[in-house]
Amino acid sequence: MIVSRKKLLEKQGSKCAYCGRSITLRTMHRDHVIPIRRYKGVRYSFSGRHGCVNPGAHNADNIVAACKDCNMSKGALDVETWRASLRWLPLGKPIIFHFEKYKL
Repeated sequence: MIVSRKKLLEKQGSKCAYCGRSITLRTMHRDHVIPIRRYKGVRYSFSGRHGCVNPGAHNADNIVAACKDCNMSKGALDVETWRASLRWLPLGKPIIFHFEKYKL
């Protein structure tokens, strides 16, 4: 399954799915909202047997465009665990990600 980077970016209005920051084809990362957690040492296989945990999550509906900062911060965490880890940010209000706010 291949998700076109250009189409993904256009679908999201050239914004990071998490923070809403403007991104370009050059600066975007693709991220699985529901993590697939590849096994150590496995780079490109998405099969459940030898490639990753949760291979069913490797589909077009689960992939979003993200900025480098958000993708690296989220890592292999699911959205709720990552949101909880960000609670230390001095925002004073609940964290609502861009894709949730605009129903991307």
